Amino acid sequence: TRLKDSGTYTGSLVIAGKRGWSTAAFDAALRAHRYRQNILLTSYVSAEEKFALYRLADLFLYLSVYEGFGFPPLEAALSGTPVIAGHHSSVSEVMGGGALLVDVYNTYDVVHAAQALLTLPNIRVTLQQQSRELQERYRWDRAARQTLDVLEEAAHITATRS
Repeated sequence: TRLKDSGTYTGSLVIAGKRGWSTAAFDAALRAHRYRQNILLTSYVSAEEKFALYRLADLFLYLSVYEGFGFPPLEAALSGTPVIAGHHSSVSEVMGGGALLVDVYNTYDVVHAAQALLTLPNIRVTLQQQSRELQERYRWDRAARQTLDVLEEAAHITATRS
């Protein structure tokens, strides 16, 4: 709402993915929202659709408080989309400098980060450069090699104990 009211952003908010449980409060807030016509909800999206959404997005908000590894913000960054994510979870470790990290409980932090990404091209460029480093760090062949190394080391330790 603050981005729309200030004129900083004229696009739409897309909330993608299968709906979870206990959404009554969300549904009521959405129905009453003054920019409801600019909020799009999808259902399940395929991998192809997901990556198309990433590439088409002006920015990707991932305001999770509790998170596992954090694949969605990593995927968005690797697709070239600037990411804003919460610093409360493992996402901050996964993303490093590849995202603007905010306090998800502080709407000023979130709005300020979004305004910066939408109006300051140098921040977008910096995040895109960082995403190239993420691409190198999280290559599947490297992950497979590291997993194999751990398994071989565990097998060796087990064999020497027998």
